[in-house]
Amino acid sequence: MIHVVGGVYWEQCAAPTWDVVLGSGGRAAACLSTKRETSLHTFISQEMRDGFDGILRSYDFTFNPIVRDYGYTFRYLSPLILH
Repeated sequence: MIHVVGGVYWEQCAAPTWDVVLGSGGRAAACLSTKRETSLHTFISQEMRDGFDGILRSYDFTFNPIVRDYGYTFRYLSPLILH
């Protein structure tokens, strides 16, 4: 089993439109779970945990959250476009 310890946070982008709870830890666990049994360990707020349920249904990894009173959000106002 691979254990991922990483951040799960709200990602919001103005262009292209993107509004999802994922984060680098969630992204890594989702990617690795397609190849190996994976477990994600992270801090997360209850509100974000509710938003993370869609990711949990889409991928097969064990989720080991430590629920706390607050979470983090990254807001990108400029386009996330690579040239």
